[in-house]
Amino acid sequence: MASLNLPRTLMAVLAAVTLGAAWFVLAPPQLGGKTRLVVTSGSSMEPKIHRGDLALIREGGDPAVGDVILYSSHDLQRSVLHRIVARDGGAFVMKGDNNDFRDGEHPTAGQVQGKLWIVLPGIGRVIGWLRQPVNLAIVLFLLVFASMAGGRQVSRRRVGPTVRPLLPEKPLASREPSDTVIATARGALVPAGAGLALFSLLAVLAWSTSDVRTVAQPGGYSHTGAFAYSAKARPSTVYPTGRVETGDAAFVKLVRRLSVSFTYRFDSSLRSDVRGGIVMDARISDGAGWSRVIPVAPVKPFNGPVARADGVLDLARLEAMGARMRELTSSGTTSFIITLQPRVDVAGYAGSSVVDEPFVPELRFNLDTVSLRLDVSGDAQAELTPRAEGTTTVEQRGRLALGPVSLPVSETRVFAAVGIAVTLLMLVGAAALLARRGSRSEDERIAARYGSRIVRASTAIPEGRWITDVPDIESLVRLAQHYDRVILLTGDGRSTTYLVDDGVAVYRFRAGPDTASPSRVPSLPGA
Repeated sequence: MASLNLPRTLMAVLAAVTLGAAWFVLAPPQLGGKTRLVVTSGSSMEPKIHRGDLALIREGGDPAVGDVILYSSHDLQRSVLHRIVARDGGAFVMKGDNNDFRDGEHPTAGQVQGKLWIVLPGIGRVIGWLRQPVNLAIVLFLLVFASMAGGRQVSRRRVGPTVRPLLPEKPLASREPSDTVIATARGALVPAGAGLALFSLLAVLAWSTSDVRTVAQPGGYSHTGAFAYSAKARPSTVYPTGRVETGDAAFVKLVRRLSVSFTYRFDSSLRSDVRGGIVMDARISDGAGWSRVIPVAPVKPFNGPVARADGVLDLARLEAMGARMRELTSSGTTSFIITLQPRVDVAGYAGSSVVDEPFVPELRFNLDTVSLRLDVSGDAQAELTPRAEGTTTVEQRGRLALGPVSLPVSETRVFAAVGIAVTLLMLVGAAALLARRGSRSEDERIAARYGSRIVRASTAIPEGRWITDVPDIESLVRLAQHYDRVILLTGDGRSTTYLVDDGVAVYRFRAGPDTASPSRVPSLPGA
C-alpha cells in the first residue's frame, strides 16, 4: 500500500505547491493576500506599461525613489500608477514616465496601495473583453454547449447490449502499482524532466543576476538660485519710491551703480552634506566677437546647502568700456550685452551618490546709451530663478527580465528552488515506481496485483475438456470476473499455470520460461 500512496503523496505535494504559488501570486488583499490586479488605462507610463496591460501590484516594503507605485488619488478619486521621482518630506513626488510634468498631488505613505511587481502585456484587454455582458454570454454559451455535447456522447457510449460486459465494473484489489499508476509514472518522466530543466535554467538566471541593483535616479537633488538687483535713485516720475527693484530697467543717467546678488541653495530629499565656493563675474560683449570679463564678487567658500554672492555693477564703467571700444574699432555698435555669471562649485554627497559639479547659471541684460534692462526671451521668473536637477544612484531590488515579464530576483530564486525540489521529487518517485515494477518476476507481479482472486491448487484437467489459452493474465481475470469464478494456480517448477473453469470450458494462461512456446490445445471430443 505504501507504493500506492507514493504517487498520491507526490500529486498532493505538487497540488499544494501549485495552490500555494497561485495564492502567493494572485490572492487579493480582500482575501488575505498581497496582490492587486490592475487593468491599466492611458499612456502615461509608456513604453514600460501600455493601455490594456495587466499589472500585478504587491503590498509591503518601503517605497523608494524609482519605484512604480499604485496610490489612491484624492484629487482624481481613483487609483494612479506612476513612478516616484523625488520625496517631499513625508510625501512622494510622482510622475508618469511618458509625461513631461509631475503629478500635482503628492501622496503620503497612507495612500500607497503597493508597488508594481509584474506586467502582463495585453491581458487586461482580454479581461475587459470578458467584462462585456454580450461577450461573457457568448463564452458561457460555448462552454455549456461543449459540456452538453460531451455528455450526450458519453451517454451514447454507455448504452449497450444487455449482455453482462467482460470488463470489470470495479477495480481489483492490488498490492502493487497498477498499470495506470505505472503509465502515469512513465508519462511523468518527460514533463518532470522538462520542468527540472526549465527550473534549473531559471535558477541559473536568477542566481547570476544580482538581487540588488544600482539605478540612476534623476531629480535626486537640485541646484536652485535667485538673482536680485537693486539701486537707490532720486525720487521722480521714473522712480517714485526712489528705488530700482529686480525686474526694473536701470536708466544710466539716473542710476550709476547697481547692487547685484545671487543666492544659491542645494535641495535634496536624501541625507546630504555639501560645501564649496561661490564667485560672480560680469561679461560685456558686442555680440560680434568682442567681450571682456569684469569681476563682481570674489570667491567665497561655503559649508552647507546655502551660499550667497554679492557685488556691485558699475554702469558708468560699463558705459565707458563700450565707448572706448567704439572709439578704438570705429564700430557703430551702440548696444552691448551684459551677462551676470555666478559660478558655484559644489562637492559632497546626497544619499549614496557623490556630488562634485559646478552650477553656472546666467542672467542677460541689454545696455545702450539709455538703460540697462533684462534680456529675456521667455519667462522672466524662470530666468531670475534658475534650477538644475542632479542625478543620484539608488539601490533597488534586483529584477529578472524574462521577455515582457519582470520578476524580483529574490522571489524568483525561491520559486526556482521549490520547482527544482518538486520536479526532482517527481522524478525520483516515478523512477522508484518503475524500478520496483521492473524488479519483480511475472508471477510476483500477478500475485501482488490479483492475489485476492487466485487460489493455489493441485488440478488435473479431465480428458476431453475444451481448453482455451489466453495471451495474458488480464484476459484471464476478465473471464473470471465475467463468469464469477476464482483463478486456480498450479505449477510444475518450470512454469506456472493459471486456470479459470466455467463448467464447460477451461481457460488457461501460462507464465514462466515456457510461455514463449505454442500452447498445446487438446483435440475436441470425437475428433
